[in-house]
Amino acid sequence: MLRFEAKEILDFWPLKAEQSVVGIEVLLREEANRLGRPPKEKEAIEIARKSGGNFSREEIRKVKIALFGRGKPGPIGPRKNHAAPTP
Repeated sequence: MLRFEAKEILDFWPLKAEQSVVGIEVLLREEANRLGRPPKEKEAIEIARKSGGNFSREEIRKVKIALFGRGKPGPIGPRKNHAAPTP
């Protein structure tokens, strides 16, 4: 029977935290703090790709929306009830 420490085994296959969704969240939050605003979609994709993770655009977009929201305000009220034009 052979015994190894977990550290010795993981040295052969290092885990990359950036390849997880949590890793991307951390990177996007750091970038938002650095910029003073949420990163744009292109910037978020660039950050995730540079980290070495293999994520689709849709996955990166979902993480960005979960963290910062959509960034566009929704409709204020029903569109069918427009005010009558003034004569």
